[in-house]
Amino acid sequence: MRWYYHQSPLLRHDSKLYTRPYILDTLHSLLVVEHPIDFNIYQNQIKFRSYGGLLSTHAYYVGEVEYHLVQYVVSKLKPNFIMFDIGAHHGTYTLIVAYELKKRGWKGLIHSFEPDPFNFSLLQYNVEQNQLTDYVVLHNKGVSNLTGKESFLVNTKENSDNMIGSTKTLLNQENQSEIYKQQELEVIKLDDFVGEISHVDMIKIDIQGGEYLALEGAKQLIEQNKPICLVEAVQGWATTLKVENILGDYNYSIKAVDTKGMLCERDSSDVFISWDWVAIPK
Repeated sequence: MRWYYHQSPLLRHDSKLYTRPYILDTLHSLLVVEHPIDFNIYQNQIKFRSYGGLLSTHAYYVGEVEYHLVQYVVSKLKPNFIMFDIGAHHGTYTLIVAYELKKRGWKGLIHSFEPDPFNFSLLQYNVEQNQLTDYVVLHNKGVSNLTGKESFLVNTKENSDNMIGSTKTLLNQENQSEIYKQQELEVIKLDDFVGEISHVDMIKIDIQGGEYLALEGAKQLIEQNKPICLVEAVQGWATTLKVENILGDYNYSIKAVDTKGMLCERDSSDVFISWDWVAIPK
């Protein structure tokens, strides 16, 4: 089944409805149950340890994660590129950006944030096993609109679905309390980095409804640096309107991405995944 997913251009990447990862996960659960925790991604160029969720299963069978958006990110790389990866999980974006910078002989740095101890341990392992430590600064913290501690809801069945507790009611998930456990974790606001870094070119934020909190805490950093912002904003979540309003206040226009990693308008028929926003300074 893995060979088939790797070979088929129709199955390697998703449709606009984002159904294929769930179909794959169902087939895997019924026919295979477990997959190896160590495998390669990004055209077999990056070693990857990942397990415990839908993203891991998809990465194992397909060999790519969010291929459309990754293509866009890679197209924007340049010497001395600095990126903030908020919600790094097991390191897909961090690893790919660091790998590409190293391969091209360019300097650059990725600040990679992951608050969950389990996910962070895999993130750290993946950076080290790919010998990318010179390109990555790891932060075992979440990102919010404050610096200190916040209550997180940790999904016991899906490790890519952890969230800041205050966002739960905004995501219409009150009836799923049994799968979450509460945990106090460290958070930081991105404005704390003002004066500590020379610049930032890109901020990627995928933190399960907490994106607006991260943006609120990055006002000064964004206004000074005007980075490209990649933001998850799912239709139907109350947090999505908050994200849109904040980006508007910061004088950003919001675009989408097609299957080839090219920008398009959000209402275009070429849009691939509707909730993957690319915010560009006006």
